[in-house]
This record gives sequence, C-alpha cells and structure tokens, in this order.
Amino acid sequence: MSALHDPHPAPRHLAKAAFSLRPTRVASRLARGEIWYAIGRFARIRRAYSGMRALLERVDRRRVRNHYQGSLFPAFEVADAVATLRSEGVVCGLRLPAETLAEITAFAERQPFVPLQGGPPVAKHDVCGGLLPSGQPAVVGRVVDPEACAAVHRVVYDPALLALARSYLGYRPAITRTQLHWSFVSDAAPDYRRELGQTIDYHFDVAWFNFLYVFFYLTDVDSRSGAHAIICRSHRRKPLSMLWHSARQSDEAVLRRYGAASELTIEGPAGSGFAEDTSCFHKALVPVTRERLALFIHYT
Repeated sequence: MSALHDPHPAPRHLAKAAFSLRPTRVASRLARGEIWYAIGRFARIRRAYSGMRALLERVDRRRVRNHYQGSLFPAFEVADAVATLRSEGVVCGLRLPAETLAEITAFAERQPFVPLQGGPPVAKHDVCGGLLPSGQPAVVGRVVDPEACAAVHRVVYDPALLALARSYLGYRPAITRTQLHWSFVSDAAPDYRRELGQTIDYHFDVAWFNFLYVFFYLTDVDSRSGAHAIICRSHRRKPLSMLWHSARQSDEAVLRRYGAASELTIEGPAGSGFAEDTSCFHKALVPVTRERLALFIHYT
C-alpha cells in the first residue's frame, strides 16, 4: 500500500485491534470474489500468476501501442534496478525532470482533493492551520483525477517505468492505478489516523496477485516531513505467523523479526523517486514540519 495510504485499507478500528488475526475480514473479501486478497500474499502464488500471465502474452499476438517513444529517465538502468528490487524489495535513483515536477506540483495545488475522511472535494488553499474547512484535522488528501494532468500521464506510461514493471513482474502490466496525495501537518492523534486507514504502522500490501509500485516525492521529504520507511528484504521471507495474521504489524514485532539494520527511511529532494515491491513491510512517517506531496503508480 502503500506507501502512505493503503489502497485496500483495513476497516476503521482502534490501534489495539490493528494487529490481531481477522479471519472474518479475509472471509468477507473472499465472499466478494476477491480471492487475490487471501492468496496474493504468498510469493509462490505471485510467481505462478506471473507465469500464467506471461504464457497468455505469448498466445495473444495483439500489437500493444506505446504511448511515448523516449523516456524521462534515460540514464535509468532497468536490468540493474530489477536485480536490486528482487534482492532488496526497493530501488531508488529515479528523478523527475524539473519541468515535469513543476507541472505536476502546479496541478496538485489547483486541483481539489478528497480528504481521507471522505466527503466533498476540498480546495488546497482552504486547508488552514492543519484543519479542513469542516474543522476536522487535515490528514491525507487524495487529489481528484490525477491523470487529467498530462505530466502525470507521461510519467505513468513512461517506457522505462513500464519496462521496469514488465521485467520485474514477468509480464506486461495491464492495470495502473495512479494516486496523487497530500499529507498534511496536523495534530491528529495516532488512533484517529488509524481509524481513517492512514498507514502509519508497518504493513504489507495485498494489492492483487502480483504488483509493483513506483513513488515520487514532489516536495522535499525527510524523516520529519512524511518519509516512507521500509523493511528491506521483507518481501521474500515472511513467517507464516505474519502471512496469516493481519497485514499490519507493530513496529516492535517487525523489528524484532527483521532487525533494525533492515529498516530504511527514504528521504530525498522534490522529484526523487523509487520503485518498491510493497509486499515488503512499509509505513508512512507522519509529517511534523511540512506537508508532503507524492505520486504513486500501481502496476499489476
């Protein structure tokens, strides 16, 4: 999920319930036909799904249209990035061109967003003192229709990013979900954030049978302004006790299992990006000094 906001968040509940086994939730998702939620957390299932998709691609001879010919990331080495992703679960080193960054940021400033609490869209300039116009704490705002921005569309369908996703997943990704999120500085309590589904605790995503995320910071980000934290290599070696329990775990449990040396807090200037297999444990650090704007691309 992502890195800041899980696209499939847990139901609203208090912190003390966040790390318990919830078979009823899995059962309810299965009843809705979402079998991927139960089995997509297993690496062998993901590999099998990739093999099936690759086989279907060989059978389907339809020509796929490339949206763009040149990449915004000409120096990005896809093969090296895939190797790092497979071993570490994350690879950094992407950087948006200045003009692309400026266009997306300007779009996000003028485009309304939907608060994590729900309700009608809100104008960015109407957030004041960490509060929404309703008086509720401003936590996360999901910018409406991000691909209406031409620069966002250009990034999502960039040939290098598509090649990265195809090489890592083993097949041509057929679905993308694009999100553009503001994370605000406010005095919202941790339990309030958890009730809304903000992913401030370590968790792993079950976003489909297989998936890859690419993230870009659109503002300067450090550990006090909404950085993304990840447990490297946790995509490959989860114990069954964690796979069968809630996808969310306490920091203590995760660090006890993987060790503090495995924890990486990703900081960077505006425009910096990284790709992540979000079946790794990851979480969002709460902004305390300045708001953060980030772009998320979900390849499945």
